[in-house]
Amino acid sequence: MLLFKTSKDTLPAVVMFAKHVQRPSAAPGEVILIAQTRDELQPGQKAIQFRMELLGIHGDSKKESNAIWGRSWNYIVEGYNCLPLKTPFDIADVQVTNRNYQQGGTFFHVDPKDVQAIVEGRYLEIAPPASYV
Repeated sequence: MLLFKTSKDTLPAVVMFAKHVQRPSAAPGEVILIAQTRDELQPGQKAIQFRMELLGIHGDSKKESNAIWGRSWNYIVEGYNCLPLKTPFDIADVQVTNRNYQQGGTFFHVDPKDVQAIVEGRYLEIAPPASYV
């Protein structure tokens, strides 16, 4: 499982196109949690509101990122099933390890113990279709 951080400004395009700009080591089908950066959250809003699965990663030779986000990136993460979560959450509220997911880069591999807590807590369930609008 991966955790991708994204700004409030880029989040709508990430969700709409099921794409992100990273180059993690990951396998197709791996779950990606989409988190809005904390400094841009509204009071009470949870950072992780969407999930998707990884289709693949490719170089952005066609400048697709520029067309989507207005900025050029080297790699594109292709996803599928980018859907809103039934229960948005903050990883800090769910994790069982001491891993710091806040500091550092824009993506993280989630510790397997934290993945288990997320799965067991049923945080990967998607919202009912009526709430997609």
